[in-house]
Amino acid sequence: MKNFSIFISTCALLCILPISLSAQESTTVLKIDQRSPNGIIGEWTLIKPGNKRATLTKLSQTFNEVEEGLYTLMVTPPSGATTIIEKYLEEDLIEQVDHPQLSFEIEAGVHTNIIISYTFVRVGIVSVNSEPAGLKYSLEGPNGYESTGTTPESYQEMPVGMYSATFEPITDCAEPKPISDILEKDSRINFSITLACEGLEDLAVTQIQNTSFKYVQSVIDGNKVVFFDVPISEWYAPYIQTVIKSGVMSGYKDENGNLSGSFGPGNNVTMAELLKVAHELSDIDENAVSGRANNILSKSTWFERYMNSAETLNWLAYQDHRLDPGKNATRSEVIVTLLQALQVPRQWSTGEAFTDIERSTLYSSSVETAALDGLVNGYEDGSFRPNDSINRAEMAKIISQAILLYKN
Repeated sequence: MKNFSIFISTCALLCILPISLSAQESTTVLKIDQRSPNGIIGEWTLIKPGNKRATLTKLSQTFNEVEEGLYTLMVTPPSGATTIIEKYLEEDLIEQVDHPQLSFEIEAGVHTNIIISYTFVRVGIVSVNSEPAGLKYSLEGPNGYESTGTTPESYQEMPVGMYSATFEPITDCAEPKPISDILEKDSRINFSITLACEGLEDLAVTQIQNTSFKYVQSVIDGNKVVFFDVPISEWYAPYIQTVIKSGVMSGYKDENGNLSGSFGPGNNVTMAELLKVAHELSDIDENAVSGRANNILSKSTWFERYMNSAETLNWLAYQDHRLDPGKNATRSEVIVTLLQALQVPRQWSTGEAFTDIERSTLYSSSVETAALDGLVNGYEDGSFRPNDSINRAEMAKIISQAILLYKN
């Protein structure tokens, strides 16, 4: 009888173990993530079965052992943002909507992941600088945005609205007053102060100098410029270094015409900016042509002389005199303009280089020539995406390759 009792106890332990493991494997999990290009997120409310509600403002929230049934997610996006909601079962995308509400079923034993992505349509750049560098500050903006940092710093894709920067006081120095300004669409605001007092000696000057070695830097017009938005660890750093040293591209300037230490690698390249880059790359003198540009929107602008030159040279991407120079340049427009400026002979298009480039595609010969020469590559799916915009980091890579291929 004693041996039988031992058997019963052992069996009970062994029999329970598989049940526990099975229950663990079949845990039903719901995870909700918010994604934003600038860290500004919204608020969401999750309506569970039985009309139970949870309202949170968090980047990520995981609910374990949730019950089966119908759920509804209602999102209150940040001001000025559009919303896309995606539903994943395990790693598979099941559903996507472009509005701030989604109803979905929770299945037993399945991991459901909801991703809320925000896109800000009306954005600009906010920079915070000081002389000397190394001052601590706090930045406030729309949607309750708050951030702290040390000058210099640059914030990309920030929503339009009122911003305010407050600099941390320094011992024996007058306390700086907060600075406020309104950021408008596609513009840039720069909060900058200059201090001169004995307390500046307390700043960690050595530490400030060492930070410059973490970023791309160059000597321009006799002045050392550190580009604090181009860390040397990023893939695009060597290309930006090349285009800056070559003089083909440069960083942004402040209201006084001085380089601000910002390159803007993530900013899209406009047709007006492409004009200047193409002239600088090919050493074409934009002042060699007299008269005025036919493009109405270029009249009395900094780029009118470049537009006039491009029209005279019959650059294909600029033949429409109604063209908006402020629009984002597409990948194909960049390629055809650079090849034409450099007078690179083009190959006849075959329509076989990329899955989305046919013989009849606009500028197909230029795109395929650039691919054959090794100037550009397609995406992993075999496409080129000729109508996609291109940012300054991608442009720097293409310019670096063009210098190597066509100018040596």
